[in-house]
This record gives sequence, structure tokens and C-alpha cells, in this order.
Amino acid sequence: GVPGAGTSKTASIAILPFVNISADPDNEYFSDGMTEELINALAKVQGLKVPARTSVFALKGKSMPVEEIGRKLGVASVLEGSVRKAGDHIRINVQLVGTDDGNTVWSEEYDREMKDVFAIQDEISRKIVDSLKVKLTPTEEHAIERVPARDTRGYEFYLRGRRFFYRGGARNYRTAEDLFNKAIQMDPTYPLAYAGLADVTSFKYMYAESTPQVLEQANAASKKALDLAPDLAQAHASRCLAPSLSKEYTADAEELQTAVQLD
Repeated sequence: GVPGAGTSKTASIAILPFVNISADPDNEYFSDGMTEELINALAKVQGLKVPARTSVFALKGKSMPVEEIGRKLGVASVLEGSVRKAGDHIRINVQLVGTDDGNTVWSEEYDREMKDVFAIQDEISRKIVDSLKVKLTPTEEHAIERVPARDTRGYEFYLRGRRFFYRGGARNYRTAEDLFNKAIQMDPTYPLAYAGLADVTSFKYMYAESTPQVLEQANAASKKALDLAPDLAQAHASRCLAPSLSKEYTADAEELQTAVQLD
């Protein structure tokens, strides 16, 4: 088993960036998205230490023994994975590895259709929580139940938008904004797409185009995300950013506190 598993003090796992082994290298948006979604889900569990996206993506593409990763990130286990996507068919391989000895604790292969992507993420999260013997509170049980996009095409546009957003710069912000809007067109009730749109328009306001119209876009999108999903941490975080741009710091602080409580 994993050393320390079963005690909340040491239960810890790093979700390493999934490797894109698709024929199309552009499908990396999807493997990156899978990584981020699992980090977001597991970060909701208090009894589990999960290094943030920034920490694990700093290791992307680097060849490093898991023992060294364990020391660097302070985790007893890592999840490694690969994704092959071809049209609506996806094959995802994952393995949980102990960082004390580099041994594989378990491995799984998911050979499914794209419509099953949310169920696969749920299954992986549950398997990790079970294998590390982390006890979930009723609140956490509810929190790691994702609210899936009802349209997987909308989900893919959302993941592509996030990828451009993280790259930064005016051109990438414009591309990300277009992609988030496409996600919303596919699924007008998709809260994460509105949160993404709020984030990218907020950054556009700060770094590229400081106009009242852009500020209003950021506010409107963040309000919509929150209306659709009052329990979504990302929605509160987006709502925290938008008011701060117009110096509404009281609302800003309240939303940030709520986001932290939720996730």
C-alpha cells in the first residue's frame, strides 16, 4: 500500500499532468483538462493533501523519478496517466504509484466514449479516495460530485478556452473568450464556462482592454456563473475577481472567503 495511507495527516497525492498520446498533438488541451479536473475534485477533500495545478504543471515534460517527485512535492503517492482521444472515443490509462519505492499500487484502463468522460473522472477520484483510505464528510461527498456539462462539445470548448487563458496575453485572451462563448452556446446553463468567461474578461480588462464594456462583461458573466451554481468555488472566485476591478472590495472579500470555504 501507500505509506501513510489511512491517516489524514499523511494522505497525499500529486496528480501529474496526463500525457497526450493521441495522434493529434492538439488534443493536449484534453489531457491537461483531465489533470486539472481531477486536481479540482480532490482538492475539495480536507483529509487529502493535493498539490495545486501550478506545482504539478511545473514538472510537465520533465523526466523525474517518482521518489524525487514525492520529496519535491511532499506527497506519499502520485497519479500518472495518459489519454488517447480519437473523435468521440477516448482511452485513459491511470496508475497510482507510491513515492517511497516507485511501486504501482493499482492501475486502470478506461476505454469509453466521450459522453462518459465525467463518469470516468468520478470513478478515478473515488478510487483514489478509497485506496488512500480517506474518510469523506457528507459535505465532501457532495462536493466531489461534479455537475457535468450536458453537452460534451461545450466541455471541450471550455477546456480549450482554459488552455489559451493560461497562456496569457491579449491574443490568447481573445481566443479564450471566443471559446468560452462557444461553450456557452453549446450549453447555456454551463456555470464553469461563465466562470471562465468572467476570468478571461477580467484579465483582459486588467492587461489589455480597460473599457467599461469589458468590465461589464466580466461582472455579468461572474453573476451568471454564481446564479447557475451557488455552491461552485470557481464561480465565487470569478465573482471575487470582477468586483475588485471596480473597487467593490467588500463584495470581493466576501466572495473570496466563500470560495475558500467551498474549495
